Amino acid sequence: PILLVVVLLYIVGGGYANQETHLILGTQKGLLVHEVRTFLASLRSTGSRAEVIIFSADHNRSDLEEVFAIFDASIVYYNESEYNLFGPMNLHRFKLFRDKLETIQSAGYQQVLFCDVRDVLFQSDPFLALSVSEGIAVALEPVSLLIGQCDIHLRWLTDECPPYKAEGVAEALAGLPRSCAGTTIGTPHGLLLYASAILDEAVRTRRSLPPATSGGAAWAAAAAQEGRATTRGPDGGWLVWCNDQAMHNALVWSGRLASQMPVAGLAAETSLLVTVGTLRRVHISPDGEVLSDCDDLGDGHVQPLLERGGAWVEAPHDKEEDSEQCRHGKVAALVHQYDRVPELVRLAQTLYGAPGEVFETFHERHGLK
Repeated sequence: PILLVVVLLYIVGGGYANQETHLILGTQKGLLVHEVRTFLASLRSTGSRAEVIIFSADHNRSDLEEVFAIFDASIVYYNESEYNLFGPMNLHRFKLFRDKLETIQSAGYQQVLFCDVRDVLFQSDPFLALSVSEGIAVALEPVSLLIGQCDIHLRWLTDECPPYKAEGVAEALAGLPRSCAGTTIGTPHGLLLYASAILDEAVRTRRSLPPATSGGAAWAAAAAQEGRATTRGPDGGWLVWCNDQAMHNALVWSGRLASQMPVAGLAAETSLLVTVGTLRRVHISPDGEVLSDCDDLGDGHVQPLLERGGAWVEAPHDKEEDSEQCRHGKVAALVHQYDRVPELVRLAQTLYGAPGEVFETFHERHGLK
């Protein structure tokens, strides 16, 4: 019933009549129907009429085509193997995005959002809430876990990226916040520069294993098992890629992006783009909305319901107590990594799930504790 109301409100509001001058670009491979539905339905529930284009490495996804049609979005199929020279999907998506932006430079878009699909939901129109008028704005993850304190980021910047290890990038960035490459918003020109910078950095830092290299195929298989990114090169050998998140942070914090355009940071604790995966506290209002800018509170106000992936969830509370629990909180426009927080997964299922569907957390889906 709630999902039906979302659809009806969008149609009545003229969602199919006039696209706003904003654009969302994303990719998908193997996503579940409810993950895509949550993304699109939550966006349309805010009243946003932004154009949405999702590039799909999967073909013949009639189950997703129906969802895209309902919510006035486009799914564009492409041949993944044709993009091997640009890395795996987390990297070659920037080639897809750049090509699209180059073809629509005269279309009059004001803002563009590069966005993950699987673990994002919206609570208000992100373009109205974030309103980036020049350059780009990048998502900053919680300062409670800096780059130098995160084993995953350190691995991305060292063992999995020998050029960065040789350049001492991890040491240079150790005291800085992690920036997430999953949600970046800006002007079309700003994001065109950003996508180009990522692609150039990918080529600069990639390594090649020719077919004749002893143990090349075995090494590539072992590397893939360890999470390292590999694709086939044009000569049948292997291309080994640094992680997109590593490149994103190197470009953001080195000033190379800022030398080309303004670059703003959207802090997880205080901005309207909230990356919740490693937040120590996730504040949820009585209306079931994630709140931002609540960190002026003392620990005495925290009522942890659960802990998962480092996140404490503050219990929804009575409206009369809301001013005490989160006096200056604002409703976040975009919530990223909501699937790391069981309470948010349950809320998403209540709002956007179909009968019989069960939404899983990231940890449940991947068998993690």
